[in-house]
Amino acid sequence: MSLASGDIIEGVEERLQPGERLVWTGKPERTYLARHVLHVRGLLAYFVVLLIVPAVVAASGERLTALVASAWWVAMIGGGIVLFAWFLADMISRTSIYALTDRRVVMRIGIAIPVTLNLPLDAIESVAMRERSDGSGELALQLQAGQRFAYALLWPHARPWQLKQPQPTMRGISQVAAVGAMLRRSLGGSAEPAALRVTSTEVRPTQPVLARP
Repeated sequence: MSLASGDIIEGVEERLQPGERLVWTGKPERTYLARHVLHVRGLLAYFVVLLIVPAVVAASGERLTALVASAWWVAMIGGGIVLFAWFLADMISRTSIYALTDRRVVMRIGIAIPVTLNLPLDAIESVAMRERSDGSGELALQLQAGQRFAYALLWPHARPWQLKQPQPTMRGISQVAAVGAMLRRSLGGSAEPAALRVTSTEVRPTQPVLARP
């Protein structure tokens, strides 16, 4: 990618620093978010089971009208929840963008209140990759001690259940192995220490980051 110093990373609205080079940009895939983050398939299976129960009860001689009404409500509620999950996955995908330079990882996240997270490569201790059968996956960034973001700020761009030490995670990346290789190469060339930074076009968070002492 041929962006020069001072150019703005499209979608992230972050200006490249002098001598900085853009390596990669991407967005989380909507289908990945729906399946593996919001668990749409699990929700569908749950409500299908709830629909089967009235049919089983009907076979035992219960009143058909009441059972049909119960099944109708289950279908309506379940359908609404599943549709909302798909809508949320679409909104997350539309409003999120990840960028990798030879100095930092930049994550533009947030639907109602977009924020931009800047993670200097020197602040990243390790990278954990999870690859699915179709080549998509996610990259979780373990930060150095003393560096952290709040889990609520990161979600859903966070490694699940890592509440004590939240790990910023680029989720739903197509060809995640290739992106992971680029990230590891960039990490190998990182030399200058820096503190984490978060910016926002809508609000200025109070104490968003604990910087390195």
